[in-house]
Amino acid sequence: TSTVVGSSSLPTVSTPTATAVESTTVSNSVMLSTSVQLAPTSTVVGSSSLPTTVKPTTSVNTTVTPTAIPTPGVGPRQPFILFANQDFIRISDLNGDRQQVVVNNSGRFIPHIAVGIDFDARNNYMFWSDISRRQVMRARLDGSEITTLIDSGIEVPDDIAYDWISEKIYWTDASHLEIEVVDLSGNGDRRILLKTGEQSVPRAIVLDPVTRWMYWTDWGSPAKIEKASMDGLNRTVIHSTNLAWPNALTIDYENQYLYWADAML
Repeated sequence: TSTVVGSSSLPTVSTPTATAVESTTVSNSVMLSTSVQLAPTSTVVGSSSLPTTVKPTTSVNTTVTPTAIPTPGVGPRQPFILFANQDFIRISDLNGDRQQVVVNNSGRFIPHIAVGIDFDARNNYMFWSDISRRQVMRARLDGSEITTLIDSGIEVPDDIAYDWISEKIYWTDASHLEIEVVDLSGNGDRRILLKTGEQSVPRAIVLDPVTRWMYWTDWGSPAKIEKASMDGLNRTVIHSTNLAWPNALTIDYENQYLYWADAML
């Protein structure tokens, strides 16, 4: 497969800093990290090499107690990392000193190839996509209340993103070549936002619910990073140089920078 998901044990290494904000996603492995400012221009502002270790898909959250990692939302807020690695989903502090598996192959649910992951900080839910089961799932951050949200009409859900304002899940489908959305607020409305085109391979996706923009990477020819309004309109290419397999996205909401990782460079 074209998705790097790491190994079943997490190596003890220093990882790049990730800002703990409402909805930040870091990604996969041994990649070149770069950034573009989300201003009228899309100037590349720098790059740095990440440590040479495979790094699983990761989400940074801010609702965990310092004494009990799997019990978020109680006491002082401390940043933590939530990450998926094929057959488990694990939670850790930012140093990697304290880790706990919250969903694994000995529990109530067996993720086959869990790749995309995001979270709902208000309600302490995590969401993930499984490209083997062809599903989008949800559970509490302690691993309870596991629920299948989407299990039909989906082929390769490479990544997902949660809109915490409108309570909607967005995902890319690299087989159907589209971006879809489902409303979790009650009506369950699901629709295709846009078709990305025959030469495209949509991969990572991230949202800015405040400005109402969504951003995604494309492994197609040529590789690029695009944006559109969160209703699927106003589609624009914002970066298309020095890219090969852009495989992850995250937003610095405060400073309006977009960061990505590349699985080939």
